[in-house]
Parts: sequence; C-alpha cells; structure tokens
Amino acid sequence: MMSNFLNINKRILYIIDNICNGSQKKFAERIGFAPQVINNIISGRQSKPSFDVLNAIITSFVDLNPEWLLTGKGSFLRDYTNFEFQFQSASSDQFLIPLLGNIDSNQPDTKKFSSDQLYINTQIHFPEATSALQYNHQNMLEFPKGSIIILKEVLDKDLIVWGNNYCIETSEYRIIKKIQKSDKTDHILGYSTNLERYNDGKLIHETIEISLKSIKRLFSIVGYSIRL
Repeated sequence: MMSNFLNINKRILYIIDNICNGSQKKFAERIGFAPQVINNIISGRQSKPSFDVLNAIITSFVDLNPEWLLTGKGSFLRDYTNFEFQFQSASSDQFLIPLLGNIDSNQPDTKKFSSDQLYINTQIHFPEATSALQYNHQNMLEFPKGSIIILKEVLDKDLIVWGNNYCIETSEYRIIKKIQKSDKTDHILGYSTNLERYNDGKLIHETIEISLKSIKRLFSIVGYSIRL
C-alpha cells in the first residue's frame, strides 16, 4: 500500500478523486453531509472523520472495500463475495429482493410480491442490494455460469466507476460487462474478461458500444451467490 494511503483523510480524498471526479460537493451530497464537513477532513484542519461520516461512506459506495477505508489494508474496491442461499416465497416480514426474469418475460422487476416471482434474502450479506440476476453466460470469468449476481441500481450515471463490472439493461437485453469511456461522449464501451478467441483469432466475446440513451437501468455488482 502506498504510504500516502496510511492516512484515512488521504483515503477519503482518493475516493473523491476517483469516484466523484474530484467533486467534494458531489461526494458530500452522496453521503448526506455538509460540504464544510468534508473540507475539514481532506484539507484545512485535517479533522479525523467521525463514525457517522465513515458509516455513510461505506453505505453510500457499495463498491468500496470497507477494510481499505478504515485501515488502508487490501484493495481499494470491494472483492466480489460468494455465498450460498435458497430461493424463498414472498413474505412481507422478510427483506427480499426479486430475481429479475429475462428481458422479454412478464415477471415483475420490483418488490411487489406475487405468487410466481422468486426472491432471495440477502440482508445479512448485502443489505444494500435491490435485485438479482441469474448469470447464464461465459463472457465474464469472475462469475461462474449459473450463479446469481447480486445487484444495486445506480441512479446517478455520473458516479460510474470506470473499469468496474456493471449490469446494463436496455429495451433489448440485460448484459454484464466491464465498462469504460468511449470516444463518443454519449456512448460507453462494454468489455468482456473472457478473452477466448476463434481459430481465426477473432474474439468470441467482442467489445460492444452502447448508447447512453438506450440504457434503461444500470446496476453495480455487489457480489454473487450459488444456488442450493
């Protein structure tokens, strides 16, 4: 770990620079604190962040590795966590997230309970999760085929962490890709981590360019699970 990350104030500044594009105002709005509180932490007084500030950062930035924030150890971003679960029937006294159906299915994509909708309980592992999706492809080596990807909807596309994996939903499909900026300001690039090639050398899972206007919803990936 670089020596300047041994200081928690510097680690918070690193989050602002790399996730919020250097905007203290956007960071403050994201965690629900006044900009002056953040300014006192990263410049000027160099005040130590309170428990409430640290808790707000951890709950607001789901891709962030809490251990790195608190101690400087480990990677900046959270490693994907694998855990086991069982599908459950809907129950109003449980914290359940819906398993999204295929894009052309009639299954609801909300928490509205129905007799034919499958749900899973991820409160212990991922209380911030909003939905899940079964992964039946082979383009991303991080996720075993048949696993359940745990998702959190991204409401502000300005807070995309370039180089991270996301689930992208359009009117035609849902797809998981590692996304990067495109030369076109109104598009993004989606990369696969499976670099397997055909005999002629062409990538089986090619990079795709997606118009921002075509994206209906965007989800960050907070983990994956194995169906029992």
